[in-house]
Amino acid sequence: DRVVDSLRSGLRSGRLPHAFLFVGPEGIGKKTFALTLAQALLCESRAEAELDPCGVCPGCLQAEAGTHPDLITAGRPEDKQELPIKVVRDLCDEFSLKPARGGRKVSVVDDVDTMNDEAANAFLKTLEEPPPGAVLILIGTSPEQQLVSVVSRCQVVRFEPLPTDELASLLLEKGVVSDPSEALRLANLADGSVGRAVGLA
Repeated sequence: DRVVDSLRSGLRSGRLPHAFLFVGPEGIGKKTFALTLAQALLCESRAEAELDPCGVCPGCLQAEAGTHPDLITAGRPEDKQELPIKVVRDLCDEFSLKPARGGRKVSVVDDVDTMNDEAANAFLKTLEEPPPGAVLILIGTSPEQQLVSVVSRCQVVRFEPLPTDELASLLLEKGVVSDPSEALRLANLADGSVGRAVGLA
């Protein structure tokens, strides 16, 4: 909620940053939040500043299905230890093209902790001179894992571990477990991480 309020405030005043670095423990919803933010920015029926995608317009449906031409997602391939420079270069090339449907292009890049310096440097030109209306969201665990030159060009957004009771409610809501006491037990073991709780379940 804190992050949403901050972004809404920026959008209302016309100050949405062109690049974000989302940081926090693994499995707490940073990527889910990034994809929902992308959907909100590409929604064709609600104002951006609401940050509340309608979920039913063509833009929302395509973003949710991963087929929107103006939403680019990337991450470390399962068979690699690092986020390869080729993935970064291909993303930057596609990101530089004009939006196909509206005024925005959004890119969500996961696993940026695994970028080597060469791959991180390949991002710098895009971070320095982003296309108009473009938003780039990088996802990692801490700013210290990134090059200073990358961090300095992004707005760092910190995500905190979820409170135990909130995490337990989420586990019940998502059907991971059906017993409230088991949900609470998993939530206590998971240190605020949905991903870890699901893995333990």
